[in-house]
Amino acid sequence: MLVGIDTLDHSQKMRLMVQLGTLLKGTNMAVCEEAAEVYKLAIQRRWTEAIPMVEKDISMCIEWLESGRNEVRSKTAFILLETLCSEGISIVSNYILRILTLISPYLHSPKIEMRLVAARTLYACIKLFPRQDDLSRNMLLSYVAEELIKDQNLGTVEGHHASLLRCQSLIQFGGGFMQSYFGRASELALKLRNHSSPIVSRAAISLLPILANYSPKNFAQYVIQRRNTSSDNDETLLECVSKYLVDLALNNDNERALAFTALADIAKSCGADFYPYLEMTTSAIRNVLSQNSRPRNAKPESDENIAAILKTIAALATAVGPSLIDHMHDILDLMFTTGLSQPLFSSLAELGNNINELQTAIQDRILDYVSIILVDVPFRSVQHSLNNLESRMGAMSLHYAPVTNTENTVPPNTTVSRSLSVVTLSDSGDNALLLTDSISSPIISGHDSPSGSFKTTGTTNTSVSLVVSSARKIPITTENLVFALRILGYFNFSGHNLSEFVVNNLLHYTIHSDADVRKAAIYAITHILESDSLYKMSAGAGYDVTSIVVEQFVSTAVTDIDTDVRLVAVQMLDTGSCFHTHLSKAQNVQALFLLTSDELLEIKLTILSIIGHVLAINPAHVLPSLRRMVIQLLTELEYACSNHERDECAQMIMMLVKSANHWIHPYVGDIFLTIMPCIDNGIPQLASKLLDTIATLAQIGGNVLIPYTDTLLASIVQALSDSSSSQKRLSALRALGSCASFCGMVIDPYTDYPQLLGILTKLLKSESDETKEETMRVIGSLGAIDSRRYRDAIAHVSTLSGSANVNSSGNSTSTAGSSATALAAAGTGVVTHVAAGGNTSAFVGMGDAAFTAPGSGKPRSPLNKKPTRNYGRRNSKKYTAPPPNVMTVFNNEKPHGNLVGDIPVDSYGISFSDDPSYFTSVSVNALLRILSSSEESKSHLLAVQALNTMFAPLQSVCGQYLDSVVPAIFKAMESAPAEARESYIERLGRLVGIARQLIRPYLEPLFDLFVADPLASQHQQK
Repeated sequence: MLVGIDTLDHSQKMRLMVQLGTLLKGTNMAVCEEAAEVYKLAIQRRWTEAIPMVEKDISMCIEWLESGRNEVRSKTAFILLETLCSEGISIVSNYILRILTLISPYLHSPKIEMRLVAARTLYACIKLFPRQDDLSRNMLLSYVAEELIKDQNLGTVEGHHASLLRCQSLIQFGGGFMQSYFGRASELALKLRNHSSPIVSRAAISLLPILANYSPKNFAQYVIQRRNTSSDNDETLLECVSKYLVDLALNNDNERALAFTALADIAKSCGADFYPYLEMTTSAIRNVLSQNSRPRNAKPESDENIAAILKTIAALATAVGPSLIDHMHDILDLMFTTGLSQPLFSSLAELGNNINELQTAIQDRILDYVSIILVDVPFRSVQHSLNNLESRMGAMSLHYAPVTNTENTVPPNTTVSRSLSVVTLSDSGDNALLLTDSISSPIISGHDSPSGSFKTTGTTNTSVSLVVSSARKIPITTENLVFALRILGYFNFSGHNLSEFVVNNLLHYTIHSDADVRKAAIYAITHILESDSLYKMSAGAGYDVTSIVVEQFVSTAVTDIDTDVRLVAVQMLDTGSCFHTHLSKAQNVQALFLLTSDELLEIKLTILSIIGHVLAINPAHVLPSLRRMVIQLLTELEYACSNHERDECAQMIMMLVKSANHWIHPYVGDIFLTIMPCIDNGIPQLASKLLDTIATLAQIGGNVLIPYTDTLLASIVQALSDSSSSQKRLSALRALGSCASFCGMVIDPYTDYPQLLGILTKLLKSESDETKEETMRVIGSLGAIDSRRYRDAIAHVSTLSGSANVNSSGNSTSTAGSSATALAAAGTGVVTHVAAGGNTSAFVGMGDAAFTAPGSGKPRSPLNKKPTRNYGRRNSKKYTAPPPNVMTVFNNEKPHGNLVGDIPVDSYGISFSDDPSYFTSVSVNALLRILSSSEESKSHLLAVQALNTMFAPLQSVCGQYLDSVVPAIFKAMESAPAEARESYIERLGRLVGIARQLIRPYLEPLFDLFVADPLASQHQQK
């Protein structure tokens, strides 16, 4: 999307905003919704081209809502107003009461969509109510509450729905204001919960969890007063709501999802207070799941209902924790009968996280479930050698309870099926052999276990486990295989030995015919090995398993025909720390360097990262190939035929330098000399990557780059001055910061290139937040320079520039004239530098022309420093003189100190002021400089808004600044586009309201604004 591009200039953004305005005025709702999304992104990114148009857009929306003739425009207006309120645009606060009055008619609309979009705008408006001013906020909230009562008194479906929508917004965003209305809101929800209209009853039920979240204590303790009944029958709000929702979930199929969702939210909000109603809630869940698991169920539950039930189970685990164990009998197995879905395993994850006693049981069932899907047998049946090992060692299985029945024997070819209360072993014959208490799995302990956890019990005569039978019903499709493998890649099975399962079963899926299955298998195997310390050991069974996996992954990375699968394989080899030791083997190192010739750049970059990890483990096998690669990459960079090839080489060199770290130190000088010419002569994208490489080289071998700092600094300064690429400037800042930190390049850059300080200050004003942060780091790394030394450098350069003018033109000029010429050539303005001692000094940023020797394009040092090398000549530009200093407007007498730029300083460069209005004067002066600059035209409206904000608390004190402020605003209006004229007039109106009688000297030019424009709108004249 164009809005997300950072390189858009002012004109492109303006064109985009104009096109958005055209689309928003259309009649196609789908187009308007998409345009509103783009408009929202522009507001979120705080485009300076979008913010000044906000007032105009608000007026347009109000006009559309007042007319009400076009439904599409009304919906679009609500969407735009919702966006502006949600993003916290302060200007909307001036129209908030008017918007609230316009919302009311649409909340009574016969169309549900219109009522809902109006309600969303109401929510956003309430969130924007001023929190600092309690009086204004309470007044607005009282207005909404009064409208709620009016809606309720209408007695219509639309009125009831509107009252519930208003109540939801007040409860959610009204704060403490609704404490006194909590009882009324509760009674309203209980009254309308059984309304004949489904939209009203659903809104009332949805209000109940909002009330519980607003005040859980009041929700649990509030007593409902019933008429014509004794006080003994009164019940709390939580009890009444819980019974109602449980009954609704059991008896109303259409509202079952809503009821369970409301129960889940209420339980999560009330926490331990919900415990008395845990039994009936879990009983309802058990009944619904049992009915749904019946083989001949004619009406299975919908996916929405199943998701709501599973959400309720997870919420109960969060609310009451281990107390849920006593109520989980049969529910855990019944959960698996709902089918393979994301809600099921999200619920199981919540159960395991909140109830540690259930983790082992959950993991056992998940392994069985997934094993049935992947290999068609339960998990334990495929771990024969582990069974034998445990029996020989006399160790108890981690997966099952110990065998207690030794009288019965089990045929060799048996299938083990497990559940919470059932274990069945059947042979291949016609007769099934049922063993009771021979092999058992943990079940809910009931009240016998003192710890309240799972325990081993006997089995029943059920033939097949619910978990296994449910898994066998799942069709074997690509989607189900991918989902089952993703489950293995999500849960932690570190307490189970999955070695044989991985080697004998999961590795086969890395050569599956479907690419998605292969990728999911690689993710799952990596997660299993990474989550268990067994596979990170340097010897043993786990070591052998990891070695086998690495060989398969390397083979997949080399031979797979799908680039995405190859990329996933190398990414897992890179992120998996357990793989690095095995990758350092000689045969694997050879395969890694073979992969550096892959067609996909991401694979090559990832392989270089892996080489960096392997290099620290086995440098003897890696370094020879690494040397050849460095030479090859430098040769390709120097002799590449296209920019694309150079760009790939630059990225690979940067990754190699980052990953190899100190191993690349002997080649730092060669790499630098090869990439240096490409910085000045290459495209901005290539130059930015090479500058990032230099930043990394400086960290690794800063002492090697010290002889080249003059050459490097010239290129960095040139890159910082390049306005064609923001990424190049950011990379140049990183390179400058690294050189300053690791090459000792501090302070001298300010004297060698005095324009550098002006460039850095300009970046602080106009760049992105990331660039500003990096600029502050660079300023801190370069250190503080003595103000006298810096002024001497500027004076020396000015003298050189003046002499150059005399020699070149043949006309003698005064020293002052030469200095003025040099300053005019600088053109970068006045900048401020904070010295280490905390004193503020003002310095003038100089341009490149002031440091050019006569008759030469080479930069020259003003303080007899080493001359820079001729990397990239820079042409001198003709600059206009800086604007006059307007600080003198606010000083009746000439200041005793020197006025340098905006801040008065004494002869030592220290700022001073005894006037209490000093800081206000400096701030106003800075805003006036913006208004007087044509280059800052896009910020003029913001500057006028800032002046109004500053003058509002000053009131009559602002009169001393009006002589300069009002003419500056008129001048900015002359150069402003026609669509911004109304915004300027509105801001002038606010200034008149602030200054009052002090504005009299400017009434005539103010009235001339309307005389010159007889078609001025009524809003402007007002």
